[in-house]
Amino acid sequence: MLIFKYWVKFDENGEISHFYKDKPEGIEGCSEYLVKLIPIDRTKELGDKTVKLEKNVYNLMNTANNFNKELKRLNRTLKLRTR
Repeated sequence: MLIFKYWVKFDENGEISHFYKDKPEGIEGCSEYLVKLIPIDRTKELGDKTVKLEKNVYNLMNTANNFNKELKRLNRTLKLRTR
C-alpha cells in the first residue's frame, strides 16, 4: 500500500481533469488530496475461479457418467422387453 499527496482538479461532471504531484502555480480549482494506492492481487482471484471451475467440471463429469449409466441400463431394459 502506497500513500501519496497530490493536487487534483475535477471537471463539472466530477471526473478528474488534472492530477499534479506538486502544487500547480496559477491553476484555480485544485485541491490537495491523499491518494492511497492498493495493489490488486489478481492471482488470488484467478486461483479461486480456477478451483470453482475445476469443481464444476468434476460435478459435470459425474453427472454425465451417471446419465450414461442410466441410459445404458434403460437400453438393456428395452432390449429385454422387445424380445
